[in-house]
Amino acid sequence: MGIARFLHVLGAVIWVGGMFFAYMALRPAAASLLEPAQRLPLWQETFRRFFFWVWLCVLGLLLSGLWMILLLGGFRAVSPHVHLMFLIGVVMIAILRIFTLRRIGG
Repeated sequence: MGIARFLHVLGAVIWVGGMFFAYMALRPAAASLLEPAQRLPLWQETFRRFFFWVWLCVLGLLLSGLWMILLLGGFRAVSPHVHLMFLIGVVMIAILRIFTLRRIGG
């Protein structure tokens, strides 16, 4: 269970930490140093690179979550809050996929 939990936390930290960095550090720095015409290519390239890692983390979160559920005895053995977490994860993946299709043009 320890490896699965480590991978799960690592995926969440990379995903959420990357978004925090982009919004709280990169965005204000780009706004203060770059002209608007320069910011768009920066954001496009940043998100292109970042979303590669995000999708790896999403896959890792899904697989490590399922791994932990299996170690606990499967979906029948886990509490309803685990089912809810899994559902929220699937919804977040769908939202992320829609966002990346619309914004990045993938």
